[in-house]
Amino acid sequence: MTQSARDLVDDVQKLTTFPDVAFRIDELLSDDKTSITDIGRLIETDPALSAAMLRLANSAAYTTTGSVETVNAAVKLVGARETRDLIYAICTTTSLNSLQNDLVSLENFWKHSLYCGVAAQTIAKAANVCRGKSPFTAGLLHDIGLLVMLHQCPDLSEQTLKLALDTDDSRSTWLAEREIFGFDHMTVGDELARSWQFPESIRAAIANHHLPHVKSPHDDMVKIVHIANSIAVLVELKSENLDDGPPMDRQIIASLGLNEDILIGSLESVQDAATELVHLFSSD
Repeated sequence: MTQSARDLVDDVQKLTTFPDVAFRIDELLSDDKTSITDIGRLIETDPALSAAMLRLANSAAYTTTGSVETVNAAVKLVGARETRDLIYAICTTTSLNSLQNDLVSLENFWKHSLYCGVAAQTIAKAANVCRGKSPFTAGLLHDIGLLVMLHQCPDLSEQTLKLALDTDDSRSTWLAEREIFGFDHMTVGDELARSWQFPESIRAAIANHHLPHVKSPHDDMVKIVHIANSIAVLVELKSENLDDGPPMDRQIIASLGLNEDILIGSLESVQDAATELVHLFSSD
């Protein structure tokens, strides 16, 4: 019998640990007396985390000046809550880089994820939504459930990929997952996000990025990541034809005040910004 989504996550948590610094930042943010300096000091207790935070703050995804020199300045630029979300992103990728598999390389997995994260950030700015949230983190982590499934159930995952590729209707991978596993990577990702206490807006995007019409208090984030996932594939394919990627709901695009020209115009900037950050989220 196939394991449940909860079983897969429980097994993965026996192999990985989630850094305590993320939870500690969450605790700091629950205190009204917490300052940017308090958050900066906590991040600075981890040199690798500090370096990653500075590189992110200086990247094209967040600034055009490239002059952020301290962790405190990075937190001030990004914002306290988005800093928390970025720390979750960095900690999650570090924790999951041990989940090797023979079907999809971690390099390609994180490259797609980065494209999606940068696309989500870019599109959210264009649509003027997700203020005070982190579409970059939501996009970066949208497929973490897939990584769990590939590692924990390689045989079933291989069946799923073959079904998605071989069927006449070219069904989406997540629909093939439901047929083979009885659940999909969105469900697994949501289970992991719940266990690691992710912010609700990021959990919503992970749980529903292929289902943008599902109602949630974080509809804007779900819609943005839904579109960003398709943009990421177009960047990978080096295509400017929106029909070449995973189907994007045109009503969703219109509801955000976006159009085809805006999305196509984002492709080059997404490629450039993501390429700049690949080494931060690689398994090397």
